[in-house]
Amino acid sequence: MLSVASGASGTTHSLSGPAGPGSDGADSLAALLVTSAAWKASPHPVPQALPATPPAPPAAPAHRSPVATVAPPAVRAAHVTAGRVQVGVASWLAIAPGTCANNAAPMGAVLTVTNAAGISVSCRVVSTGPFVAGRVVDLSRATFAALSTVSSGLVSVTVTW
Repeated sequence: MLSVASGASGTTHSLSGPAGPGSDGADSLAALLVTSAAWKASPHPVPQALPATPPAPPAAPAHRSPVATVAPPAVRAAHVTAGRVQVGVASWLAIAPGTCANNAAPMGAVLTVTNAAGISVSCRVVSTGPFVAGRVVDLSRATFAALSTVSSGLVSVTVTW
C-alpha cells in the first residue's frame, strides 16, 4: 500500500497494490496522479493582474527662473572676454617662439597681442592656458620680450583674433 499526504489540505491519499523494487511503474504513476490531485485541491495564491495603465510620473518641480551673476568690476576689468577680444594680463612660458597658449581662441588661431604702449605682436595658439585667474594668454619668451622685459614676468595686454 502506498500513502501520499498532502501538506496543504492535511488529507492522506492511499493507493493499494504492490510497491517496491519489483513493481512495473504503475505504482509510481498512480502516486503522481494522487499527488497532483491533492496539489490541485489545496489553496494557492492567485497572481494579481497588472493595472491597465502605468502609474503617472511624478509631478515636475515648479519652474525656477535662472539667476544671472555679475562679477564685480575689479574681476571684469582683469579678464573680459567679448567675442574676439580679451583684456587682461599676459605671462611667458617656455614654448616655441611665435606660439602661445589661450583658453578662448581655437587651436591654430593667430592672436594679436597689444600692450598698453601700443606695441603689437602676433602668435599662433598651440596650447590651452593660462590657468591663473586674470591671465588671458601665455606667450613664448621671445614674443613676451617684444612687449615687455622678461624679468617683469607679467604685462597688461589686449588680445584679438
